[in-house]
Amino acid sequence: MLTITHPELMAEAINFPAGSRALRIGGAPRPILLIKGTKEMLLTAQLNRGFKMYVVPSTVDGCVTVGLITAFFDDGD
Repeated sequence: MLTITHPELMAEAINFPAGSRALRIGGAPRPILLIKGTKEMLLTAQLNRGFKMYVVPSTVDGCVTVGLITAFFDDGD
């Protein structure tokens, strides 16, 4: 969908592997979130009308940071 409204991002979207990434389009004050996944992930998100994103605190080599985990629930468990 993003590449339809912003065709200049097509090459970047194609080269980006599956995952999530923040992008700033032009001089926009806020970045947008690009999420690229497999057809199974996208179908699950569509059928369940969404997905979950969790912020996970972590310490790496003594530095405190956060990670993002996306979850696409495709069954009751």
